[in-house]
Amino acid sequence: MTTEDKFWNEQSEIKKDLDRREKLEKLKNYEGDDRVVYAEDIKSLYQQKEGFGVKTAIPLLDEATNGFRAGELVILSGPTKNGKTSFGQTLSVNFAKTVHNLWFPFEGGYSEFFRKYPSDKLDFYIPQKPKDHSLNWVEDRIIEAKRKFDTKVVFIDNLDFLYDNEATNAAGMRNSNFATYVGGMVKRIKEIAMEQEVIVFLMVHLTKAKWNKEYLPDSSDIRDSSRIPQLADFVLMIMREKKEGIYTDKSFLKVAENRYNGKTVKIPLNFNNGIFTESTESINREIDPEKLWN
Repeated sequence: MTTEDKFWNEQSEIKKDLDRREKLEKLKNYEGDDRVVYAEDIKSLYQQKEGFGVKTAIPLLDEATNGFRAGELVILSGPTKNGKTSFGQTLSVNFAKTVHNLWFPFEGGYSEFFRKYPSDKLDFYIPQKPKDHSLNWVEDRIIEAKRKFDTKVVFIDNLDFLYDNEATNAAGMRNSNFATYVGGMVKRIKEIAMEQEVIVFLMVHLTKAKWNKEYLPDSSDIRDSSRIPQLADFVLMIMREKKEGIYTDKSFLKVAENRYNGKTVKIPLNFNNGIFTESTESINREIDPEKLWN
């Protein structure tokens, strides 16, 4: 190494040391919004935010979850055509008594969604036209609805119809690592829920399109990415009884994941006139404690 090289190396190290000292002094006196503070000093601010919550009017579900709170992501899944959308609509009808709801009914379309909505009054908000299915567009509509109407709850039906136009090389990611791509989208939805202080109910599909078991699916049965239940605050599974190819009015709801307090429960439901209500019938567990229909 020449004398000149040694000189410039020494100057580089001196500059690095000065930069480190300057950064340490700057951070020592930092007063930005994200500065480190004593937790007790800000506890009351976040307790106020957590004050917002909604109950479902399904007693066992409310007992297990203590309702749902702003910033939470709730995954709603189950076998195809077993009532994910209908259960979401039931919650929407119940929530509308106290808060404003926003819907993105991508899967069935507006006409089908309106036809099946179990109330004479469509007491929720919805984009006038489903112009886009990108996460950017969905986020903009959530912010718009929040600012215009103070919406508290958002329903997205369902994940299959969304795409992330900000993902790096999105097309390549979808082809080479689809699970990572989907997990990234769900992470963004969770972040939107937290930033906008809304509750998001996201409908997702199972790995098997035709579920022929008499057992409720679990989180591991969710399709596309293991990160979906990992990112969720709650995972709910819905399944209807089927006899000789025809659905009966009996159903089960399972709280499969519960980050709030860890409680999981299976809830017997009745389905009448498009509305799910909690069943008062006892559950026979003598034959098989896991089997739904005995």
